[in-house]
Order: sequence, then C-alpha cells, then structure tokens
Amino acid sequence: MKSQTKYLFCLGGYDLEMLTIKQLLEDNAQPLLDKPVGERQLQPINLKSMKHIGITPVLIELHNDLAHHSEQLIHIDHHGPLAGKTQPTALHQVFQLLSLPTSSWTRWFELVAANDRDHIAGLQALNATQAEIITIRQADRRAQGITANQQKRP
Repeated sequence: MKSQTKYLFCLGGYDLEMLTIKQLLEDNAQPLLDKPVGERQLQPINLKSMKHIGITPVLIELHNDLAHHSEQLIHIDHHGPLAGKTQPTALHQVFQLLSLPTSSWTRWFELVAANDRDHIAGLQALNATQAEIITIRQADRRAQGITANQQKRP
C-alpha cells in the first residue's frame, strides 16, 4: 500500500479564494495554520523534523522567507512571477494536490478562481450571470474586510 503524503497547509492573506481554500481543507480534514499565525511566525517550523515525520509544509500565497529549499516545502501561488491567465490558481493547485476527483470541482470553485485570476472580466469569460458576479464580488470584498462604506469612497 502506497503511503500518502501528509501536509501542513499555511494560509496567506484573506480574500474569497483563500477562504474557499480554507473551507476545502477543512472539508477534507487537512491540518492548517491560518493567516492569524502570520508569515513571520512560520520561521520556528523545523522543516527537517517535519520531513523526518513525513509532513510537508504547504505555503499558500505566502513568501518563502524561511530560507529553505523547495524540496522541503511546497509553495502554492499564482501571483507575481507565477501569474498569468493560463496558470492554475491557488485553488486549482490545492485541489490538485489533494487529488480530489474532478466531479468535486463546483461552479462556485470555478467562479472563485476566475474572480481571483481576472476579476469581473474572468467571471464574464465564464458567462457568469449578473447575480453570480454580484455574489462573488460581494463575497470577495467581505473576505478582504472591505465594508460597504469603504467601497463607496472614491
């Protein structure tokens, strides 16, 4: 029987995609360190010890400031140098890493990923309805902590 890799998911800043990833991880009983832990507090993680006990840290939209080599951890992101409309989003990458069946990929996931990649234009490219666009954009702003009053400001 093949042993399954165990991961410790370390979450980056909140937006709708990150909250969707968090829910996906919780739904699949995956251990995680949430954003309040903070990137700098990841430094005490002893990657050598974790590797010895068979755990691979997964940094999701966090900079690798741990000065460790990529074989000691997995870095998931699609912003910065990893950006591009053809690159898989962080949600796609986590879904693939968990080896989830394609039948589990939902319209919601597709809309969240399109919004994260290309905002309204990405949603329109999926032929999202006006109601879907409004729902996704509102959920993303809420996840980022943007209030209705802040949004109305020029």
